[in-house]
Amino acid sequence: FPSHDKGAKYEVVGFSNLTQDHLDLNGEEYDLRTYLNGAILYFESNIDTESPRSSCLAWRVDGSSEALKHFFEKTIVDFGEGWRVWGRYFKKRSDWDAVNNISKLAQHKADLGEISEAISTLSSVRGLGFSYASKVARFMNPDAVVLDSILCRELGISGEG
Repeated sequence: FPSHDKGAKYEVVGFSNLTQDHLDLNGEEYDLRTYLNGAILYFESNIDTESPRSSCLAWRVDGSSEALKHFFEKTIVDFGEGWRVWGRYFKKRSDWDAVNNISKLAQHKADLGEISEAISTLSSVRGLGFSYASKVARFMNPDAVVLDSILCRELGISGEG
C-alpha cells in the first residue's frame, strides 16, 4: 500500500485504472483487496469515526429528535466535513421529528441488512443526498459502504440536495 502523509495532495484514481482484481496506480499494479484493506486501515487511523459512532448509539438508546440532530451533526460536519450542507439544510431545521421517523425506518432497514434500502430511505431527507445518507447509514450498520461524492459522480448518482 502506498504511503500517505497528512496534507499531501493525491490524484483521484479514475475507474479506468480499476480491473476486476487489480488496480494500476501510477504504473504500479496492486492487488485490489490488499489496496482496499490498506485504504481502510489508513482511513480508520486518520479519520474520527468514534464521535459519530457514539452519537449514533446514543440516538438508538434515547430515540429523541435532539439525539438524532446530534448524530447527524457529528456525521455530516465532523466525519463528512459538510459544514455547508449542515448550515444550508440542517442547522435551523424545524422538522426534526419527521427526520427522526425517517431515520428510525432507515435504522430498522439497516438492522435487517437492507443497506441500499436504508440509504434510499435516508436520501429522502431534504439536503442529505446519497453521499451523506450513506455516511449516516455507515454508522447505523458497519457493513454500509460510504458513497463519497466522487464515487456518486462517477457512478452517476445525484449528489447532495
